[in-house]
Parts: sequence; structure tokens; C-alpha cells
Amino acid sequence: MRVLLLTVGGSDEPIVKSIRHYQPDRVIFFCTETKGPAKGTEEMVDGEGKVCGRNRERPSIVAQTQLRESSYKVVLVEPDDPFHCYRLALEEIEALLQDDHEVIIDYTGGTKSMSVGLASAGIEYPECQLSIVSALRTDLIKVKDGMERVSKLPVNKVYIERQIGVWRSLTQSRDYEAAGEIIHKLSTYGHIEDTEEFNRMDYLTRGFAEWDRFNYKGAAKFIEVYKQLPEIGPYNTTVKQLARIIEFVEKWSPDDRQRPPGEGFLLVYDVLKNAERKADRGFYDDAVSRIYRGVEMYAQFCLMTGNPRLKSDEIDVGALPEEWQEHYEKKRNPINKKVQIGLKECYQLLKQTQHPVGEVWGQWENRVTDVLQIRNYSYLAHGLNPVTKEQYEEVNHTIWRFIDECDRKLKFKKGLKHYQQLPMKL
Repeated sequence: MRVLLLTVGGSDEPIVKSIRHYQPDRVIFFCTETKGPAKGTEEMVDGEGKVCGRNRERPSIVAQTQLRESSYKVVLVEPDDPFHCYRLALEEIEALLQDDHEVIIDYTGGTKSMSVGLASAGIEYPECQLSIVSALRTDLIKVKDGMERVSKLPVNKVYIERQIGVWRSLTQSRDYEAAGEIIHKLSTYGHIEDTEEFNRMDYLTRGFAEWDRFNYKGAAKFIEVYKQLPEIGPYNTTVKQLARIIEFVEKWSPDDRQRPPGEGFLLVYDVLKNAERKADRGFYDDAVSRIYRGVEMYAQFCLMTGNPRLKSDEIDVGALPEEWQEHYEKKRNPINKKVQIGLKECYQLLKQTQHPVGEVWGQWENRVTDVLQIRNYSYLAHGLNPVTKEQYEEVNHTIWRFIDECDRKLKFKKGLKHYQQLPMKL
């Protein structure tokens, strides 16, 4: 069903022209009510006798357009309150669109406040078609009666600009997933004038959303397209390194003497930066879980690149000093026949094998294990306690200092403190 929403002002002719042009199945008139000496416009819609025209020489709009009583509705609004008209129009539009009706908004008539209210409500929904009855002006006063023509307006331009503003706000908070939803919806509406700019927004948003999900290979595919941009080039380099590190870990064996790509342990730094992003949005449980994973991962990389070279989920007991072999042999899983160790045991093993990070662990063990108890008793681990902002900050502060000291012990030129956070502007 085609529904035409109109504001009714002092002249009936543009309204009649719009109704005849669109031939709607239903019309909703937004009018002002007559209150004492203040004449409203509701009478022009369906008043008795001749109620339209400067000299009241024409019958009502309903009579002129031969609308049936069941095919129109009158909504009374305040003449000088645009928000009143906006709220009432929004209710009508939402109900109509929910039932999949075609909605046309004509804000030609009425007071300026009424026109602003109805047009603003229409702009909220790109599905609506905005229309205005206009004509060539022959003087500075008004459009001459009988010279009107109906013009459609590109409502989606206004909607797109507003939504791009929302997109910018979301990217500034590094909520790339939600920002990507905005771009996806925009791509389904109307004509995008600057397709090159829109494509850049789309690809980079999708790229950093994939990065935020640790899908580095998927992220690189989108980000590489804009690697020539100075602000994107460094991220392109980093995300490709991260993707190669994933391949390195998947193919790694104790006989592999190569180090992971990049300076330092980039996967660790990335998961800790990811934790920061979660905390910035108030997801403190998620943040401390990621921090815990980062601490665990650091020890795993140390074992893989140390002497002997070991894998935490499949310890080669025979590669350990003889005096420790019996201790670790007791940890062998009777089902999968593997010796697998967790975070704390990884660092203890580094200490036993005299790895440089094992020495740092000896100094930090109590502090690190204390703050990680917050994660252990959190809702996402083994408890029911939600993590507070203060607890997250305590965990984050302690772990960053610990990791930084480990980086310095390993003499990394670029460690955690040099790792770049994802961008707030795309």
C-alpha cells in the first residue's frame, strides 16, 4: 500500500497536486487545530462547504481529490513545535514500514516547524521517499498557485551522511564490528556518490574487525589494498607478520631453529593490546582473560626459542636434564600420552632450564600469580565474580611491567611498549 504523509498549510493547491500525482492508497494529514481566534488547517482537509483558497472559493482537499473517509487520517500537531510533529510522524512511519508499506513524505505545506518535524522524521528512514511541491518563483513572496510541480528529494544522502557520522564515532572507540554493520547497511541504500572513499571505509573497517578477532590472514587481505597510505602502511606490515607467526607456530618443531617473524613476541603484544580495547569498552572480564592468555603465550614462545626447544602442550621429556625427567614424566596424560603444562609450570620450567625469563619470573612470580587470581575467580574462568575496572587496571599494570622486564631481559629492541594500538581513525 502506498501511503502519503503531508503537512497542511495555508494553500490547498500543492497538497491536491501531490495527492493527484502519487495516487496514494491512504493519506495522513498533519494539521493544526482551530483554537479560538487562531484558525487551524484541519478544516481544509475535510471541512464542509468551500473552505480552501484565499477567498474560500474551493471545497476541502478531500472533496477535491475524492478521497474516501476510510482512506485518510488527520493528525493534529502544535504549529510551532517541530518536535511534536516529529514524534507523531515517527510513530506513523514506524508502523507503516513495519507492515512493509511504501511511504512518501511531502512537507510542502504547514508551518516551518511542521515541515521540519515531518521531514526530519522521514530522514530517519531511508526507505521513505521525500517529496516537495515546488515551482519557478516569479517574485520574492511565494510560489504562484497553479505553477507547482512535484519533486523527489534524495533522502538517502542525508541518511548516509548521518550514518557515516555514527561510523566515525564507532571507529573512534575501535568498535570495528559495529562500524562494519553501519557500512554494510549503507551499501544497501541508494547511490553512494564517492564510491572510492566508501570502498576505503568498507575495506579498512572489515580488515580491522578481522584483526580484532585475531583473524590476521583475513585482515591482511583487506588492509593490504591500502598499504600505500602512510597511516595504514605500518599496520599492513604488522598484520602480515602476525599471519606469518601463526604459520610459524603451526609448522614449528623442536628442530626448527628459526625465530618467529618480527622483533619480540608480537602475538603476545597483540593480545595484550586487544585486552586494552576490550577494557576501553567496559568488557573487563574479557580483558583479563586475554591478559592471562598473553602471559601464558609469552612463556610458550620462550620455551619454543630456548634451550632445549620445547612445546608446552607436548613436552619432550627426554630433552630435559635427567634430574627433572621423572618429575615431568608423572604429568603424562594417560589418554593422549602427552606431557602438557600450564602457565605457571611453563615459567617454572624456564627457571629450571636457566632461561633468562626464568630469572625474571623468580622476581615477579608472587606478584603475577596474585593478580592472575582475579582472572581465575572471574566469571569467564572458574568463578562467578564479575571483574571490576579497578581489578582490570591492577592486572594490566602488573602484567605490562612484567612483560616489559622480560622484553628487556631478552634484549628486544622493540617490545610491548613499542607495539602500536589499532587506529581510531580510518
